[in-house]
Amino acid sequence: MEELIAVATDEARPAGGSRLDAILAADAARERALRSRDGLIALLAALGLPLWAAAVWPAAMSRGLRALAASAWAIAAAGVAVALLRGWWWRRVRSDRIAALGPLPRLRTPPARGHACAPPLDGED
Repeated sequence: MEELIAVATDEARPAGGSRLDAILAADAARERALRSRDGLIALLAALGLPLWAAAVWPAAMSRGLRALAASAWAIAAAGVAVALLRGWWWRRVRSDRIAALGPLPRLRTPPARGHACAPPLDGED
């Protein structure tokens, strides 16, 4: 039996939370576009087999079946092109949203603390 653990959260969101959500949503959309592209490429390869068979042995397939194979391949190729465009679009959106966050803050060691890791050995600076 699984136990569920519930953690109460504060309703207040951090200052950059909605911007981070937008970046993650764009990244998820980009990943979906890449997955659909990969699936369509596999479909394109599978549809290429009957198209190849129709080209090698034209008499073995009827004219309608050859036209169907060519049409299905063309539709899958158009789907790959659309998936490529969607992936490019969401990659640009994600990059723009990351750029909107601005530069990362510089991390500095406070001067009162001295060195970040360990003091230098005698005679070394």
